[in-house]
Amino acid sequence: MDFELAYQVFLSPMTFSNYLRFPLSTNDVYAFNKDISTDLFGYVEEESMGSEYKYGMFTNDLPSKQALMEQYWHSKLLLSDYLDEKPYANAEFLVFNNIPAHLLEGFINNQKAGE
Repeated sequence: MDFELAYQVFLSPMTFSNYLRFPLSTNDVYAFNKDISTDLFGYVEEESMGSEYKYGMFTNDLPSKQALMEQYWHSKLLLSDYLDEKPYANAEFLVFNNIPAHLLEGFINNQKAGE
């Protein structure tokens, strides 16, 4: 799995006016614990601050970056397993495979494109 090629999906397009929709294959969609990625973002923030950076500014009470990365990876569940268990109050859903174009439906301002 290559996170550089992954993209985030949402289980419901309700809050978006423009979106692509496709049938979810539970073998292509994974759930991860988003709370862990939020903690990891603290390290990204600190690293991008340059001279304003103070070690631990956002991460003082957090496990190490390496430990968080391992926890995030271990939180990975197939969508079907996540839906059965719902172990995370805050999940993010990622796809690591290409979705064939014929499965995509586009919507603009909540209206199906082409209609």
